Amino acid sequence: VKKWDTGLAWHYKLAEANAIRTYGTFRGDNKALQASMRTFAEAAKLLPQDRLTPQLIMTQNDFGLAMYMYGQRQSDSASLEQAVGIFSGIVSSGIKQVDPSLWAEAQSNLGTALIMLGMRKSGPEQYRQAATAFAAARQAISRQEQPLKWALARKGEADAIAWIGLRGNQPDRLHEAVD
Repeated sequence: VKKWDTGLAWHYKLAEANAIRTYGTFRGDNKALQASMRTFAEAAKLLPQDRLTPQLIMTQNDFGLAMYMYGQRQSDSASLEQAVGIFSGIVSSGIKQVDPSLWAEAQSNLGTALIMLGMRKSGPEQYRQAATAFAAARQAISRQEQPLKWALARKGEADAIAWIGLRGNQPDRLHEAVD
């Protein structure tokens, strides 16, 4: 039997996992989200694990997004905390030197997961971390080259700062969020 192209197999497995995640997200189907996470894990097994590659980071990032979507629907925070851990791992992996755009995307996803986690906890700590993550994402990408990613990171940073103001009863932070 002829061996398949593992790069192509990874590409198809990643596309399958993303399709299942999208279905689960839009249909409110938690079982589909769980299936997508298993499929992302299968996709990751098709990649070399001994070195950092953009493909591995993309797979981990997409897995983190599935975990985040699943965590949004759960009453406890365990899945959201796992998503934060996944995105934090990507951010600290060294991918910034290889692909700053992927690193910025992971930073933005980290910020988004931290905001959701902050909504479930008291105090502003997760919002502070989210604002820092979004600011780092914005600084890592060019506004001219990636205006949408840059704008989304800026919006996320403003949202996090607004939540800090609301949770901490700090009206000056609300003003900072709209500046």
